[in-house]
Amino acid sequence: MGINAGVFAVFEDMNLQVGDRLQLVSVLQDKKVISFTNLIGFETNNFIFVKFPRANGAEVPLHIGEGLDVVVFSGDSIFNFLCTVDEIYLGFHQFVALSFPQKIHSTRLRNDPRARVNLPVSVYSKFSGSPEQISAKVCDLSISGALLESESQLGEVGESIVLTLKITTKATRQEVLITCKAKIRNMQEAPQNIDSKARKFRHGVQFDSLSDSEVVMLQNYIYEALLNKNKQQTSTLIS
Repeated sequence: MGINAGVFAVFEDMNLQVGDRLQLVSVLQDKKVISFTNLIGFETNNFIFVKFPRANGAEVPLHIGEGLDVVVFSGDSIFNFLCTVDEIYLGFHQFVALSFPQKIHSTRLRNDPRARVNLPVSVYSKFSGSPEQISAKVCDLSISGALLESESQLGEVGESIVLTLKITTKATRQEVLITCKAKIRNMQEAPQNIDSKARKFRHGVQFDSLSDSEVVMLQNYIYEALLNKNKQQTSTLIS
Protein backbone atom coordinates (compact mmCIF):
# COMPACT_ATOMS: atom_id res chain seq x y z
CA MET A 1 0.00 0.00 0.00
CA GLY A 2 1.30 3.48 -0.72
CA ILE A 3 1.10 6.64 -2.78
CA ASN A 4 1.34 6.81 -6.53
CA ALA A 5 3.28 9.55 -8.29
CA GLY A 6 1.65 12.97 -8.39
CA VAL A 7 0.39 14.53 -11.62
CA PHE A 8 -1.39 17.70 -12.67
CA ALA A 9 -5.18 17.59 -12.95
CA VAL A 10 -8.00 19.75 -14.27
CA PHE A 11 -10.83 21.14 -12.18
CA GLU A 12 -13.34 18.58 -13.47
CA ASP A 13 -11.17 15.72 -12.16
CA MET A 14 -12.09 16.68 -8.59
CA ASN A 15 -15.81 16.17 -9.32
CA LEU A 16 -16.70 18.76 -6.69
CA GLN A 17 -20.30 18.88 -5.54
CA VAL A 18 -22.15 21.46 -3.46
CA GLY A 19 -21.64 20.61 0.20
CA ASP A 20 -18.28 18.84 -0.31
CA ARG A 21 -15.80 19.37 2.50
CA LEU A 22 -12.57 21.24 1.76
CA GLN A 23 -9.48 21.67 3.91
CA LEU A 24 -7.78 25.06 3.98
CA VAL A 25 -4.28 25.80 5.21
CA SER A 26 -3.74 29.45 6.14
CA VAL A 27 -1.11 31.35 8.11
CA LEU A 28 -2.08 33.13 11.33
CA GLN A 29 0.62 34.90 13.36
CA ASP A 30 3.36 32.99 11.51
CA LYS A 31 1.70 29.65 12.29
CA LYS A 32 -0.03 27.37 9.81
CA VAL A 33 -3.67 26.74 10.66
CA ILE A 34 -5.76 23.88 9.29
CA SER A 35 -9.45 24.68 8.94
CA PHE A 36 -12.43 23.16 7.16
CA THR A 37 -15.20 24.53 5.01
CA ASN A 38 -17.93 23.39 2.64
CA LEU A 39 -18.35 24.20 -1.02
CA ILE A 40 -21.33 26.43 -1.79
CA GLY A 41 -20.77 26.61 -5.53
CA PHE A 42 -18.41 27.81 -8.24
CA GLU A 43 -18.26 29.83 -11.42
CA THR A 44 -15.89 28.11 -13.81
CA ASN A 45 -12.67 30.07 -14.41
CA ASN A 46 -13.80 32.83 -12.03
CA PHE A 47 -14.62 31.90 -8.43
CA ILE A 48 -15.12 29.15 -5.87
CA PHE A 49 -17.68 29.99 -3.18
CA VAL A 50 -17.25 28.43 0.28
CA LYS A 51 -18.61 28.87 3.78
CA PHE A 52 -16.49 30.64 6.37
CA PRO A 53 -13.82 28.13 7.43
CA ARG A 54 -13.78 26.89 11.00
CA ALA A 55 -11.04 25.44 13.23
CA ASN A 56 -11.58 24.17 16.77
CA GLY A 57 -15.18 25.36 16.66
CA ALA A 58 -14.36 28.98 15.78
CA GLU A 59 -14.31 30.91 12.51
CA VAL A 60 -10.85 31.48 11.05
CA PRO A 61 -10.13 35.14 10.24
CA LEU A 62 -9.45 35.74 6.55
CA HIS A 63 -8.33 38.82 4.61
CA ILE A 64 -8.87 39.81 0.99
CA GLY A 65 -5.77 38.95 -1.03
CA GLU A 66 -4.64 36.30 1.46
CA GLY A 67 -3.19 33.14 -0.07
CA LEU A 68 -4.63 29.75 0.89
CA ASP A 69 -3.57 26.18 0.28
CA VAL A 70 -6.66 24.08 -0.51
CA VAL A 71 -6.78 20.31 -0.15
CA VAL A 72 -9.57 18.12 -1.53
CA PHE A 73 -9.90 14.39 -0.84
CA SER A 74 -11.87 12.36 -3.36
CA GLY A 75 -11.48 9.00 -1.63
CA ASP A 76 -8.72 7.64 -3.86
CA SER A 77 -6.85 10.88 -4.65
CA ILE A 78 -5.62 14.01 -2.93
CA PHE A 79 -5.97 17.27 -4.87
CA ASN A 80 -4.02 20.35 -3.86
CA PHE A 81 -4.06 23.89 -5.25
CA LEU A 82 -3.29 27.48 -4.26
CA CYS A 83 -5.82 30.30 -4.38
CA THR A 84 -6.46 33.74 -2.93
CA VAL A 85 -9.35 35.28 -1.00
CA ASP A 86 -11.11 37.51 -3.54
CA GLU A 87 -14.22 38.60 -1.67
CA ILE A 88 -15.68 38.24 1.83
CA TYR A 89 -19.45 38.48 2.19
CA LEU A 90 -20.72 39.36 5.69
CA GLY A 91 -24.44 39.47 5.08
CA PHE A 92 -27.07 37.14 6.52
CA HIS A 93 -25.44 34.25 4.64
CA GLN A 94 -21.71 34.68 5.23
CA PHE A 95 -19.40 33.14 2.66
CA VAL A 96 -16.07 33.63 0.91
CA ALA A 97 -15.17 33.84 -2.77
CA LEU A 98 -11.83 32.22 -3.62
CA SER A 99 -9.94 32.57 -6.87
CA PHE A 100 -10.46 29.72 -9.33
CA PRO A 101 -7.58 27.20 -9.25
CA GLN A 102 -5.09 27.43 -12.09
CA LYS A 103 -2.72 24.57 -11.25
CA ILE A 104 -4.13 21.51 -9.50
CA HIS A 105 -1.78 18.81 -8.27
CA SER A 106 -3.22 15.30 -7.92
CA THR A 107 -1.73 12.46 -5.90
CA ARG A 108 -3.48 9.13 -6.26
CA LEU A 109 -3.70 6.88 -3.23
CA ARG A 110 -3.90 3.16 -3.54
CA ASN A 111 -6.99 1.65 -1.97
CA ASP A 112 -7.01 2.10 1.79
CA PRO A 113 -3.28 2.83 2.25
CA ARG A 114 -1.82 1.73 5.59
CA ALA A 115 1.12 3.33 7.36
CA ARG A 116 3.30 1.70 10.01
CA VAL A 117 3.17 3.88 13.12
CA ASN A 118 3.84 3.72 16.84
CA LEU A 119 1.06 5.72 18.49
CA PRO A 120 -0.21 5.40 22.06
CA VAL A 121 -3.96 4.86 22.25
CA SER A 122 -6.43 4.66 25.10
CA VAL A 123 -9.10 1.97 24.74
CA TYR A 124 -12.42 1.85 26.59
CA SER A 125 -13.48 -1.80 26.84
CA LYS A 126 -16.08 -3.83 28.74
CA PHE A 127 -14.32 -7.16 28.08
CA SER A 128 -13.20 -7.67 31.69
CA GLY A 129 -16.77 -7.37 32.94
CA SER A 130 -16.62 -3.75 34.06
CA PRO A 131 -15.80 -0.81 31.80
CA GLU A 132 -12.15 0.24 32.00
CA GLN A 133 -9.51 2.25 30.20
CA ILE A 134 -6.68 0.14 28.73
CA SER A 135 -3.44 1.51 27.33
CA ALA A 136 -2.37 0.13 23.95
CA LYS A 137 -0.48 1.23 20.85
CA VAL A 138 -1.35 1.54 17.18
CA CYS A 139 1.09 -0.46 15.02
CA ASP A 140 -0.40 0.43 11.64
CA LEU A 141 -3.12 2.81 10.63
CA SER A 142 -5.52 3.46 7.78
CA ILE A 143 -8.63 5.60 7.43
CA SER A 144 -10.80 2.51 7.86
CA GLY A 145 -9.06 0.79 10.77
CA ALA A 146 -5.92 -0.04 12.70
CA LEU A 147 -3.82 -2.78 14.24
CA LEU A 148 -3.71 -2.39 18.02
CA GLU A 149 -1.24 -4.10 20.35
CA SER A 150 -1.87 -4.38 24.09
CA GLU A 151 -0.81 -6.42 27.12
CA SER A 152 -4.37 -7.57 27.75
CA GLN A 153 -7.15 -8.70 25.48
CA LEU A 154 -9.45 -5.85 24.46
CA GLY A 155 -12.42 -8.01 23.52
CA GLU A 156 -13.69 -10.84 21.36
CA VAL A 157 -14.03 -10.70 17.59
CA GLY A 158 -17.21 -8.80 16.73
CA GLU A 159 -17.27 -6.74 19.92
CA SER A 160 -17.13 -2.94 19.90
CA ILE A 161 -14.63 -0.76 21.75
CA VAL A 162 -14.05 2.98 21.99
CA LEU A 163 -10.55 4.28 21.32
CA THR A 164 -8.90 7.67 21.69
CA LEU A 165 -5.66 8.59 19.94
CA LYS A 166 -3.75 11.81 19.41
CA ILE A 167 -2.11 12.64 16.09
CA THR A 168 0.02 15.59 15.00
CA THR A 169 0.53 16.62 11.37
CA LYS A 170 3.97 17.96 10.52
CA ALA A 171 2.56 20.62 8.19
CA THR A 172 0.80 22.50 10.98
CA ARG A 173 2.07 20.85 14.17
CA GLN A 174 -1.51 20.82 15.41
CA GLU A 175 -2.46 18.08 17.85
CA VAL A 176 -5.82 16.47 17.15
CA LEU A 177 -7.63 14.13 19.54
CA ILE A 178 -9.77 11.51 17.82
CA THR A 179 -12.29 9.43 19.75
CA CYS A 180 -14.36 6.87 17.88
CA LYS A 181 -16.04 3.51 18.09
CA ALA A 182 -14.34 0.52 16.50
CA LYS A 183 -15.26 -3.12 15.96
CA ILE A 184 -12.76 -5.92 16.54
CA ARG A 185 -12.41 -7.86 13.28
CA ASN A 186 -9.61 -10.24 14.31
CA MET A 187 -7.49 -10.98 17.36
CA GLN A 188 -4.37 -13.04 18.02
CA GLU A 189 -1.72 -13.42 20.67
CA ALA A 190 1.53 -11.92 19.41
CA PRO A 191 4.79 -13.92 19.53
CA GLN A 192 6.73 -13.19 22.73
CA ASN A 193 10.31 -11.97 22.85
CA ILE A 194 12.72 -14.38 24.53
CA ASP A 195 13.61 -11.78 27.17
CA SER A 196 10.01 -10.80 27.88
CA LYS A 197 7.42 -12.71 29.88
CA ALA A 198 4.64 -10.22 29.15
CA ARG A 199 1.85 -11.40 26.86
CA LYS A 200 0.94 -9.25 23.88
CA PHE A 201 -2.34 -9.23 22.01
CA ARG A 202 -2.93 -7.83 18.54
CA HIS A 203 -6.37 -6.68 17.46
CA GLY A 204 -7.41 -5.68 13.97
CA VAL A 205 -10.18 -3.11 14.34
CA GLN A 206 -12.49 -1.31 11.92
CA PHE A 207 -13.37 2.31 12.67
CA ASP A 208 -16.96 3.45 13.04
CA SER A 209 -18.51 6.92 13.38
CA LEU A 210 -15.51 8.98 12.22
CA SER A 211 -16.48 12.54 11.29
CA ASP A 212 -15.48 14.06 7.95
CA SER A 213 -12.85 16.24 9.61
CA GLU A 214 -11.37 13.25 11.48
CA VAL A 215 -11.13 11.30 8.22
CA VAL A 216 -9.30 14.24 6.64
CA MET A 217 -6.86 14.48 9.55
CA LEU A 218 -6.16 10.74 9.39
CA GLN A 219 -5.60 10.97 5.64
CA ASN A 220 -3.15 13.83 6.20
CA TYR A 221 -1.29 11.90 8.89
CA ILE A 222 -1.11 8.68 6.83
CA TYR A 223 -0.06 10.64 3.75
CA GLU A 224 2.81 12.27 5.67
CA ALA A 225 3.88 8.94 7.20
CA LEU A 226 4.00 7.24 3.80
CA LEU A 227 5.90 10.14 2.25
CA ASN A 228 8.41 10.06 5.10
CA LYS A 229 8.88 6.31 4.63
CA ASN A 230 9.48 6.78 0.90
CA LYS A 231 12.07 9.52 1.63
CA GLN A 232 13.89 7.27 4.11
CA GLN A 233 14.00 4.42 1.62
CA THR A 234 15.33 6.74 -1.09
CA SER A 235 17.97 8.13 1.29
CA THR A 236 19.10 4.59 2.19
CA LEU A 237 19.42 3.61 -1.45
CA ILE A 238 21.47 6.75 -2.25
CA SER A 239 23.82 6.27 0.69
